[in-house]
Amino acid sequence: MANPAFHGGRDGPAEETRIGYRLATSLPWFVLPRSIASQVVIDPGLARVPNAKSWLRGVLSLGGLMVPVFDFGDWMEQQRTIDPDCVLVIQPGPEAVAFLCVERPRLLQVREGKQVAAGDRWHGHCGMQFQSELGPAYELATLQWLKGVAAQVPGRSRQVAGSAMHPLPGT
Repeated sequence: MANPAFHGGRDGPAEETRIGYRLATSLPWFVLPRSIASQVVIDPGLARVPNAKSWLRGVLSLGGLMVPVFDFGDWMEQQRTIDPDCVLVIQPGPEAVAFLCVERPRLLQVREGKQVAAGDRWHGHCGMQFQSELGPAYELATLQWLKGVAAQVPGRSRQVAGSAMHPLPGT
């Protein structure tokens, strides 16, 4: 049976529906990998993590689990997210990680998926690049990104970030 989220054929490039999210206004859209669960939390109460970098904004209690919440725009040294619209929790459960979003996630039609080129700014952080109706969209390799930033998290705060470093399918 064909995937109902996948369109295309002889008439043009194949399109696929993905969940898109925006981590900073100065950054492109990102899309979740196929079959990755997510949850949106509006107006979350974040608990600060002592001695943490500014981009580890805190932890969110989700069903009794501590989920680290990252400010990707601050990490990229673009801009700190002042008034996030929501928090996107990727893979809710013991392996969860969350990011501040400047816009609520939405469905994006993506096409022309290709590997991120070695010279691209997002190489090493993202596995795939797509075109969408809102411009370029990248598939963030969450686990790969977390492994890279874990060494930047000091002392006990590393335990919070490290708790989210379980393998995620498709990352």
